[in-house]
Amino acid sequence: MLGVPFLFEVPGQPMAFFQSGPVRLYLGVPEPPEFASKVTLYFATGDIFAERERLAGEGVAFLDEPHVVNRDAGGELWMTFFRDPDGHHLALTQTRPPG
Repeated sequence: MLGVPFLFEVPGQPMAFFQSGPVRLYLGVPEPPEFASKVTLYFATGDIFAERERLAGEGVAFLDEPHVVNRDAGGELWMTFFRDPDGHHLALTQTRPPG
């Protein structure tokens, strides 16, 4: 749904790997406690409003509307948040020209 290609699952283990550009993403259940963490994944998009609408049409429930979280000389950083099926926070982001 997010356009992050699935690579493979590890047989017999609760692990899956995805590829997002040069970044390989691991999703799984950590065995040793030192690997347990809570993260938020941010997905950059060229049009936060259109992408939010597309995902909402696929059944994604968003926690908020797109909103500005930072303004500087480079532009405005917009975000909108949602959760994956396991409750982890995810966000769409877009840097837009100064408004």
